[in-house]
Amino acid sequence: MKRTLLPLLAGFLAFYSCTVSKGDDIIPNPKTDSVHIDSVPRLLSSPVAFSRKYTNVVDMFGQSVTNTLIHRTWSPLTGWSAWENLGGNITSQPAVASFGTHSLLIYAKSATNTIIERRWTDSTGWSTWTDLGGVLTSAPAAVCKDSISINIFARGVNNNLMQRYTMATTTTWSNWQDLGGTITSAPATAATAANILYVFAKGANNNLMLKKWVLGEDWHQWADLGGSIISGPTTVSRAPLTINIYAQRSDNALGQLYNTVAAVTDTWSGWQTLGGSIIGTPTVAARSTSSLNIYAPGSNGNMVQISWQSGLDWSAWSNVPN
Repeated sequence: MKRTLLPLLAGFLAFYSCTVSKGDDIIPNPKTDSVHIDSVPRLLSSPVAFSRKYTNVVDMFGQSVTNTLIHRTWSPLTGWSAWENLGGNITSQPAVASFGTHSLLIYAKSATNTIIERRWTDSTGWSTWTDLGGVLTSAPAAVCKDSISINIFARGVNNNLMQRYTMATTTTWSNWQDLGGTITSAPATAATAANILYVFAKGANNNLMLKKWVLGEDWHQWADLGGSIISGPTTVSRAPLTINIYAQRSDNALGQLYNTVAAVTDTWSGWQTLGGSIIGTPTVAARSTSSLNIYAPGSNGNMVQISWQSGLDWSAWSNVPN
């Protein structure tokens, strides 16, 4: 991997550094801190970046100071849109998934510790909120492994991993299922193929833990991937068989672990340090199969970013412009 600087996403946000703990998530202190995003005075959790099937468009979602879901879109032609308030009463960072270029699926923890969902399509717009039940203690993670199936994950009351899903042959949700483990962060999930799912979370020993599902094999045993991380992970599959994971390391640098033959082997790259000085869970978006953009709250009081392009490697760290 070699270095370059990808086009920066203008008009994003600034993050003020004093934090408090909400469960295991690092968030701004609403009494003393602010995340200034144009006309939005504060966010209660770091926003999530998502790109719909490599459209080169980035959707940003976050939890507002009034616990509503807010959304903004960036494209290379128009830059950032205005923020829109999508309502709801959410108490966690949202999670985003998509069936394709024309849909978005949003999940978050509700005020009653259930998971709630809101959907968007370009033909029907935004749906109303739906409550999917459960008793959860973290933000959710969500993934669509094909054009119809959805899997959502969150931490349960016993620090176990909980799952609910729809089958490819029906839109009916399963019951919540206990996948065990002892996790100390919100999970992160990605699908490297229609028949393979990966779920990651920080373990009780502060290492990255993996739970893998393969069609015909069911769920594998938990695997310890090391890392000595101090934030929850974030993950993305930018191309078939490829998966990247990022988290804050014990020295506050951004750590990376990846696998480019994920359908064939569980041989991982080994942890790599990408530098920087971050103070919470990062977020990653793949705007194409050959590019990645990562954002995280920086120890300098700003939201910081680093980007990668195939054949050109990682950019230098920079502040995200206000």
